[in-house]
Amino acid sequence: QRTNDAALEEEFKIKTKLKSYTSNNEHELMLNIMEVLRNHGYRVERINVGKRKTIDGRWFDTGAPIGYSDLSGCTQDGKAFYIEVKFGTNKPSPEQIDFLLDRLSCGAHAGTAYSIKEALDIASGSAEVLAAMKNRLEAQRHECTMQRLL
Repeated sequence: QRTNDAALEEEFKIKTKLKSYTSNNEHELMLNIMEVLRNHGYRVERINVGKRKTIDGRWFDTGAPIGYSDLSGCTQDGKAFYIEVKFGTNKPSPEQIDFLLDRLSCGAHAGTAYSIKEALDIASGSAEVLAAMKNRLEAQRHECTMQRLL
């Protein structure tokens, strides 16, 4: 599967004349995805989730709900998208899965991206891609449920 993904990624680079992106971890992949999305005319933001301690020791809550996607934004025609970026064998948490499925049910473009191409596919929102994302997320939610029962 991953070998095929690499071939698709290379074909994608050629078709879109992208520079060669190398991602060694999830953070680098997310930064590369943001750059490519912006280069393709999408508005995209990185949203941090959770609580952080300030320099002076106070706690700061970001305000975003647990499970909120790494990236969110909109297409040129105003359609919202939410992308959870994952690297390697990492999987979304149950809260992230629920968040993405909720956004899909509202008609937004949403999914988990393991590559730049997947992120562009999610943002563009073809019905085929979004249906596949929904199926993958539902299977992952089922897997999480089964693991909790064990």
